[in-house]
Amino acid sequence: MKSKKFDVSVMLINFEGFNIIFNMYYATYPPLGLAYIASVIKPIVKNVKIIDAPPLRLSMRDILEIVKKDKPRYVGLSAYTASINATGYLAREIKHINPEVVIVLGGPHVFHEYEQTMRDFPAFDYVIRGDGEYAFKELIEAIESKKGVSEIKGLVHRKGINIIANPLREIPKNLDDLPLPSYDLLPMKKYLAVRCLGGVDHFAAMITSRGCPFHCTYCESSQRWNRRIIYRSIKKVIEEAKLLQDKYNVKMIKFNDDHFTLNPNRVLEFCRLYHKNKLKFEWACLGRVDSLGPEVLKEMKKANCKLIFLGLEFGNDKIREACNKKLSKKQMSNVVKWADEVGIDTFGSFMLGYPGETLKTMKETVRQATILGLDWAGFCIVTPLPGTELMKMCKEKNLLTSFNWDDYSTKGITVIKHKNFTEKQLLNMYSYAQRKFYFRTGYIFRRLRKLKIGDFYLLLQFTKEYFKSRGIIKGMFR
Repeated sequence: MKSKKFDVSVMLINFEGFNIIFNMYYATYPPLGLAYIASVIKPIVKNVKIIDAPPLRLSMRDILEIVKKDKPRYVGLSAYTASINATGYLAREIKHINPEVVIVLGGPHVFHEYEQTMRDFPAFDYVIRGDGEYAFKELIEAIESKKGVSEIKGLVHRKGINIIANPLREIPKNLDDLPLPSYDLLPMKKYLAVRCLGGVDHFAAMITSRGCPFHCTYCESSQRWNRRIIYRSIKKVIEEAKLLQDKYNVKMIKFNDDHFTLNPNRVLEFCRLYHKNKLKFEWACLGRVDSLGPEVLKEMKKANCKLIFLGLEFGNDKIREACNKKLSKKQMSNVVKWADEVGIDTFGSFMLGYPGETLKTMKETVRQATILGLDWAGFCIVTPLPGTELMKMCKEKNLLTSFNWDDYSTKGITVIKHKNFTEKQLLNMYSYAQRKFYFRTGYIFRRLRKLKIGDFYLLLQFTKEYFKSRGIIKGMFR
């Protein structure tokens, strides 16, 4: 049955600021969540527009000017924890321009903090918890048909002074039912890969699965997905990748699944169809060391895999056990070694400052990063996010030092009270980790051997940013 089309316009806004990933590695990624929503609601509305502020370098003032000019009936926003205050401020300013506009908020933060968010920011008319594609569509249909919204699963709405949360939507059984993201609404020539992928343009990101079956204490993904993972078919994945390569001239794709390599047979099927369809783009993915073996890595390399991001987290066995990250140092070293042998770069992500840590355990993490033979490493400060077991523990033990969501960025600030070291010592360790990893003589010569001619510019940029951040050089690089 064909859906009814309504004479309304929808504006979906990505207002995250620059997407800072792994210390100084700047990148701009396409907002896939908004692009999926756009594809689902296109058949029922007159017009859909995505405003992707980061790659277009749009300020809040720029966005407000576009809203003022276009006069959308609906505005969709998404927010992470560290960006919720800024997003709330943007929503308020949009309401000042047009009090009648319907503002809908989604994103990981409000899956857990929906009630407080609705109370703190009256400009949000609705919140969608979980996957937003069909909930947003049903909301538009209900409002434009002057029907109630109490049956829309995943929706949070207002009734007088009360905040009403409808039951959550069921976890989808088949992601292939979703249309492909609306890449035609995105500035596809503006996206940049992270520095460890060469900082290249002609870059895109994809999702081939949703969810996570693990239960790390610092991550909320398993809470949203009930420790399940739902896959798209590899046939559908290849269809989307081929579109990106052929229509948008994409040269590099990063697969942003929580665990792209979890099912080795699925990875091998992807590699087989990559060759069958004569694809040429390079790609990167997130992987777990307990799901990677030498044969899979060999096939990944043949299929043009450039880099694997590995969540290694901590160098101390007891700290890894405390956060339920069930990996061994042997598994870490094996995978890094096997990847290096076939020519795939590795990026290890690490954390500093888990409750119960000492200066000694954090130095173990830094040492582990330096001895594995990784090509790249990123360090962040442990931050308890809403919905995680870590947040629950920090609240129960009165360990939180800030209740301002702006401080929950994982970069350059801590919100946990530690008994074994001061905040200053933790921040010094964070800085020490960057220096220790990237400014080793052996590491520098190893990277130089792997660099292409164009990569020397990126090395210069990294060095410039490092010295500027340390206040050593002020005017030399202006």
